[in-house]
Amino acid sequence: MKRKLLAIVKELSEKDIEELIRLKKDGGKKLQELRNERRKLAAQLQKIDGQIAELGGAGDAGEAVPAKPGARSGRQGKPAAGAGGKKTRRAQGLTEAVIKVVAEAGEPLRAREIVEALPGVGFKVKSIKDARKRVSIVLSSQKNKFVKVGRGLYRSV
Repeated sequence: MKRKLLAIVKELSEKDIEELIRLKKDGGKKLQELRNERRKLAAQLQKIDGQIAELGGAGDAGEAVPAKPGARSGRQGKPAAGAGGKKTRRAQGLTEAVIKVVAEAGEPLRAREIVEALPGVGFKVKSIKDARKRVSIVLSSQKNKFVKVGRGLYRSV
């Protein structure tokens, strides 16, 4: 394996190597631009989902809105970002939202699938990673409400 790699490297000219480095740098820059654009759009979608929820509607079922990497999940009573100090309350807690999602699905779901469906029942998800952990905790701790039917798969009782 090493010999094959060495043979390939020896065949590459200095121009080839410079071109590969340039392509890598350009691709990384474009990737970062796309990620930034995605974050902005996700924030706009989340704002719209919040407005829909305030009006009593539900978002599109099954569509999760990814948040910025490393974002912390909001807590009840905590002022929303950019809300001018106004406290926002969720219409329901996470446990109730998970119960609703799993019951409506009618089939066993994974934590990831439940998190993706939470905005559809009016529960804001600020951080997908944090929400996954919290949903997993709810699923495993609420044994009287959920049954584990397989590795990572849960259904309602």
